[in-house]
Amino acid sequence: MPHSKRGPERRRGNGAAVTDTVGTNEHEERRVNSDRRRTGYISDLELCRGLPYDQIENILERCPVQTLEPGEALLEPGQANHHLYFLLSGRLDVRLKSNDSPVADVIEAGDCVGEMSIIDGQPTSAYVVATELSTVIAVHESVFWSKIAINPKAVRNLTRVLVERMRKRNAATLRALEHEMRLQQLEKELLAAHEIQIGMLPQGSKLLTEMPSLDVHARMDVVTSVGGDFYDAFSLDDSNAYITVGDVSGKGMPAALFMVRTLTLLRAELAKSGDLAACMVRFNKMLCDTNISHMFVTLIVLRIDLTDGTVEYVNAGHPPMLLSRNNAPFVEVDESAGLIAGVIDDHAYQSRALHLDSGDRLLIYTDGVTEARDHFKRFYSQDRLIDLVSQSESSDAQQLVSTIFEDAHGYSAGIPQSDDITVVAIGYRDHISGT
Repeated sequence: MPHSKRGPERRRGNGAAVTDTVGTNEHEERRVNSDRRRTGYISDLELCRGLPYDQIENILERCPVQTLEPGEALLEPGQANHHLYFLLSGRLDVRLKSNDSPVADVIEAGDCVGEMSIIDGQPTSAYVVATELSTVIAVHESVFWSKIAINPKAVRNLTRVLVERMRKRNAATLRALEHEMRLQQLEKELLAAHEIQIGMLPQGSKLLTEMPSLDVHARMDVVTSVGGDFYDAFSLDDSNAYITVGDVSGKGMPAALFMVRTLTLLRAELAKSGDLAACMVRFNKMLCDTNISHMFVTLIVLRIDLTDGTVEYVNAGHPPMLLSRNNAPFVEVDESAGLIAGVIDDHAYQSRALHLDSGDRLLIYTDGVTEARDHFKRFYSQDRLIDLVSQSESSDAQQLVSTIFEDAHGYSAGIPQSDDITVVAIGYRDHISGT
């Protein structure tokens, strides 16, 4: 019996070579299955729903595939675009203003993007950015219009895609409009709160103008529309002046509301009695009683007796006052500070005293001054503040305040700061006659 030949060299009885039909069929089947796996996404493409699978497969097989890394932009505003992109896998975010702006729309696997450009011929108007590893297939507009859009079902699918996208974007636009209206209302409320807050503080930078023995100037810069810093200055009679500087914890509206309560309670207590320590004890207790937000305030309260230059003061966790005697360098009055107010309702505050002579100056400030930062995030520091005011040639309180703000703003060089800045400068000129 003759030996049988195998493989593609197997021949028929007449010696002619024949094709190994079994092997060829197996190879063809493997190729088709491989192609099916590679193009199996076609059934998931919304734009291709109902179109002949073989026809679309033949078209898309010839289109380039692009892989996008997370954060990589597929399209950018103003870019000329001539492709319709089908997202095969991953996710794309549509952002209108920048890569970091809020998401206006989401493109998921099976969706398309770039359709508006190939319809109206205009540059793209938004950022399309991959949020994860994504794969797209790019169909040139000439291919789309000549080979896909000739099928009425494709046009109907494109219309449906555009309508659904328009509805989503209309809903997003309405939400954005509502958000903008809420923001505008909030801005109005913040402006009203700012005006109320400023209205509660003494008007003008020069304070206690009715008391010629004192040269008092103040300034406050807030980092938001409303802040937590405050100052106050008033007299209850011809011989006693009260001056307060405080700093409420937190920022914005909550701090401003707590500041209003702080200032209101403190003024009421100071009007009841000349005992500064007792006033602070009562004030602190009342502040704690309704402090459900667990906020607190640091402050210095002082009373100047103009008959003899005696200053009684209470420091509740605030940076120490600075004192200059007869144009000598400024020094800290004392480093000790009592407990911040609004935390422990039965805390016993103690008052301290010092004596002013003609020509002496006091400086009270919030830590927004000393904690201002430069480009390297270094603090302005109390040492720098003391050196600055000690070298000031002017004894004028207004000039002293201006010098501090100019130097602090110059130090930060435009870097946005995180805290309000408040400064009150006090110059003592003369005793008034006692009775």
